[in-house]
Amino acid sequence: MGCCASIPKVDEQQPAGRQQQQTAQPKPSQSKAKKGVTLAREYAKANELLCLSQSWRQRTRMQSSLDALRATFHSDKQLKAKYSNEAAFHDAILRAIVTAYRLEPTGKKNTNKSSSLPKPILVKENPLEKAKSLQDPVTGHNVNEAIKGLWRTAGWRQPYLTATLELLASATSARDRDGSMAKLSEVCDRATRCIAAKRHAANLLFCYGAHLKNKKMELEREGKERKEEKGEG
Repeated sequence: MGCCASIPKVDEQQPAGRQQQQTAQPKPSQSKAKKGVTLAREYAKANELLCLSQSWRQRTRMQSSLDALRATFHSDKQLKAKYSNEAAFHDAILRAIVTAYRLEPTGKKNTNKSSSLPKPILVKENPLEKAKSLQDPVTGHNVNEAIKGLWRTAGWRQPYLTATLELLASATSARDRDGSMAKLSEVCDRATRCIAAKRHAANLLFCYGAHLKNKKMELEREGKERKEEKGEG
């Protein structure tokens, strides 16, 4: 990969015309991206080394995940500015923890009749307050503090972090809530390490958030189709 990706040197013994022809070729990074497509900045270095069509990045899991989350901002132009606020990020973390780890007040009636589903964690105080000190049962890390550490390393992707956590907080099905808890546990394991591990943790959240986003859109589409079918009947 390294040999193929490096820029070849011009042979000094080649004719002058051949040298000018090689130096006149534009670099891959100068090629224009597809109109209307915003590409992840992490691909800048790869774009300089690989002479490929700009559409290749759209087919990667990370780019498609960011595109799915970016669609959240299209319907509300002010939403991205709101999600860029660190206070909104912290609030989304706590609500995501409450949903994923099933934190419920002791006075709430348990509607979970199935023995196969995890029982909620009953807390005396406000579930949001409990979420601040909750330790992940697998890693032993404070979930809130671990995820808060992703904010500074996220850079321009900060609003995408908040958008992802909002999706986790709004999960309703048992499968999605279980998946959210497993993903937060996985993120905690990486978020307390080096910068590269923190970025990987953020990427894990983005991919799972996009999964929830696409699943939600699919369910809404199916529900709309069923209503239309009943209306025709």
